[in-house]
Amino acid sequence: MTKKVFIDVGHGGTDPGAVANGLVEKEMARVTAYAVKYELEKYGIETYLSRTGDTYPSLSDRSNSANKWGADLFVSVHYNAGGGDRAEVIHSIAGGTSKVLAQHIIDAIKNEMKQNVGSIPIYSKKGSDGKDYHAVIRQTKMPAVIVEPAFIDSNDRFIVDTVAEQQAMGRAIAYGILKTLGIDYKTTTDKPKTPSKPEPKPTAPKPSTNPYAGKKLVSKTNDLRFYAKPSWADKDVVGKVNNGLGFPVVLDKVNANGSPQYKVQNSKGKTFYITASDKYVELKNK
Repeated sequence: MTKKVFIDVGHGGTDPGAVANGLVEKEMARVTAYAVKYELEKYGIETYLSRTGDTYPSLSDRSNSANKWGADLFVSVHYNAGGGDRAEVIHSIAGGTSKVLAQHIIDAIKNEMKQNVGSIPIYSKKGSDGKDYHAVIRQTKMPAVIVEPAFIDSNDRFIVDTVAEQQAMGRAIAYGILKTLGIDYKTTTDKPKTPSKPEPKPTAPKPSTNPYAGKKLVSKTNDLRFYAKPSWADKDVVGKVNNGLGFPVVLDKVNANGSPQYKVQNSKGKTFYITASDKYVELKNK
């Protein structure tokens, strides 16, 4: 039977969540949640997002939707503030699968993102009534957790201050979910490639001929898709960029089925492709 994961996108609408250093929690949570969704669906997992736009479903609406849909797991995606410096995952006071899920997610964040997870990376919180303090954990019928991947008002922000990094965080969270569901998955670091031939001796670098050197790309709209290769096909989409965010490196302009795209890189050197239309993006000096 296909497994079902409900992905709760924290905050939304008039509730921005945490705001610091030009980062807004509700926007980051949506980027990360979509990345969780895309990664899980690669492995045949059904997913359900609590919101797809900038709205605010009530906490009860979120829990009720998950219960009605019959989710196997509930994962609420947030970002933190308050001067901390570590990833945290909150699980149910009942422990069980909720606690296992929390541990798997925090392990994946630590391994994939090289994130500091602190001395108490997972914990539960009890209310005055002796039940779970957080409504989305208390009111859901399936194992549920709340993920706080980083503090955006501390040095943690440098781990997730670009869209591409927020999406990488989403993939890490997905790996923790997949492990909890007992699904084998592979990451890019599972099997390092061994060169079949001796590596050539280093030579002096050639002067850069990149006409976009010193430029970065910034989106002028929300939910702007970017791709794994020069393409406009849905199957090649690897993520989305929101207004004011983008990529720190622009390598080239290429042709994708008759329309131009920029070849870009994120801060970790991963290459993607995105529209070059000035209606949707602009190049700015770094």
